[in-house]
Amino acid sequence: MAWPLFTPNKVFGNFLQKPLASPKSKQYTAVSVSLREKVLLKKGELEMKINKSRMAIGVVCTTGILTGSAIAESLNIDLTTSLGGPSSSFGAAAGQAGFWNSIDRVDFTMPAISINGLDGLSTDVLVTFPNSPGSGGGAMNPPALSGDVSALFEDWIGSSDFPETVSLSGLDAGTYQLYVYASPLAWATTNFMVNTVGANLDATVSGGWNGAFEEGVNYAKFDLDITSGNLDIGWVAGTPFGAGLFSGIQLVQVPAPSSMFLFGAAGLGIARRRRN
Repeated sequence: MAWPLFTPNKVFGNFLQKPLASPKSKQYTAVSVSLREKVLLKKGELEMKINKSRMAIGVVCTTGILTGSAIAESLNIDLTTSLGGPSSSFGAAAGQAGFWNSIDRVDFTMPAISINGLDGLSTDVLVTFPNSPGSGGGAMNPPALSGDVSALFEDWIGSSDFPETVSLSGLDAGTYQLYVYASPLAWATTNFMVNTVGANLDATVSGGWNGAFEEGVNYAKFDLDITSGNLDIGWVAGTPFGAGLFSGIQLVQVPAPSSMFLFGAAGLGIARRRRN
C-alpha cells in the first residue's frame, strides 16, 4: 500500500501562513506599546512644562524690569508755570521723555508739592522750598528759543547772593543721574550745590545757547547714590550782584546691575527654548 505524500504546506499550511501567537505575547506587546506611549507622553508633558517655566521666568523678569522702570523715581520738573511745561515727547539733555511737572515757588510756608512720574501718575515724591525768603520766578525771551526748549528755559526761579534750595523727599533708594538746567542767558552764571547723604557736589553753569544742550553751559549733570530718599539742590548767583536762574530738573534712575542680569538671563532662557 502506498502512503500518500504529505507536504508540510498541506499539513501545516494554516500554521505556516498564520503563525501561532500566544495570548501572553500579545498582551506583553500591548503592554510594551502602552508603556512606551506613556513614557513619550510624559516626556512631552515635561518638555511643555519646562518651556512654560522658561517663558514664565522671561515674562516675570521682563515685566519686573519694565514695571520697575515705570514706577522708578525718574522725574521731569519744569520750575515755574509762566510759560507752561514742555510736552511729554521732550527728552531734554537726559533724553528722558515723559510727563513734565510745572511747579511754582512761593516761599517756605507753602505746602509740599506732590510730583508725578513720567507716566503722569502720582508718586510719593514731594518738593519743598525750605529756605526761600519770598516769592520769585520770572520769564525772559532769550534769542533763538522756541517750542519745548523755550518752555523749559524761558521761565525760572531766580536767586542772587542768597542761596536757594529745592528739596525732594520720598525718593526710592538707588543710583541716579541728576540734570539741572539754568537759564541760557549769557549774563546769568549759576552755581549749583547738590547734597544727599554721603555726597556734597557742586558745578557751575555759565549760561548760553548755541542751538544745543551743553554741559556746563546750560545744564549740569551729577551722578548720585541716594540712600535716604532725600535730595537737596541749592543754587546761587555765580557772580557778585548777578543772578542764578534755575529752570528745570530731570532725575533719571539707573537700573541696578541685578535687574540687567535678570533681563539677560530671561533672554537666554527664551532663546534656548526656541533652539530646542
